[in-house]
Amino acid sequence: MFLNSCKKNPDFDWLFITDSDFNYDVPDNVRVVKSTFNQVKERVQSKFTFKVNLSSPYKLCDLKPMYGYIFEDYLVDYPFWGYCDVDVIWGRISDFVADQEFDKFDKIGDLGHCTFVRNSKSVNRLFMSKLNGTERYKQVLEDDQNESFDEEYDKSINNIFAEEGLSILPLRQMANIYTKSSYFRITSLGDNHKYSVGPVIKGFFLSGMMVDC
Repeated sequence: MFLNSCKKNPDFDWLFITDSDFNYDVPDNVRVVKSTFNQVKERVQSKFTFKVNLSSPYKLCDLKPMYGYIFEDYLVDYPFWGYCDVDVIWGRISDFVADQEFDKFDKIGDLGHCTFVRNSKSVNRLFMSKLNGTERYKQVLEDDQNESFDEEYDKSINNIFAEEGLSILPLRQMANIYTKSSYFRITSLGDNHKYSVGPVIKGFFLSGMMVDC
């Protein structure tokens, strides 16, 4: 379902760097690069002068905001790059993110399952900026526990963007399924940066930009 929804967005490209054996029909706008986890770890380590603690693939979630720097050779000629999760079913993205919003904002989205970032040297290295006087990215890379650096507003990349005065457009056109319920309920991050959970949905039709499962 993920790949089929990518196919419905021909004006966007996706890149998988993975050791998984794909047994699916991969759309033309999806590129698969085979790589072992150790090779990814070596690439990440080569970008930093201090020891990076990357003991498990799940820790890669914290590194998503750093991909524009770590994988910059794959991003040449793209005005924006982004990161997402593979448990997302996309709608037609261009119907919900207008071209003028890419012109206006440096970062579109504040959650890990869908974020676009302006592809420039300065913005791609913004994660290295200090947050409240602390090199937050070093703390994140030296700790093998996940710290949600890629999303929300708890000492994350969003806080760094805000402190540096760069613009973020939150994306709220989504059905984000609440996982702690046996019924369909939608959870959303409000303007106050706190989550709320909606009522049980007995039957609904999806017309939003994406569904996060």
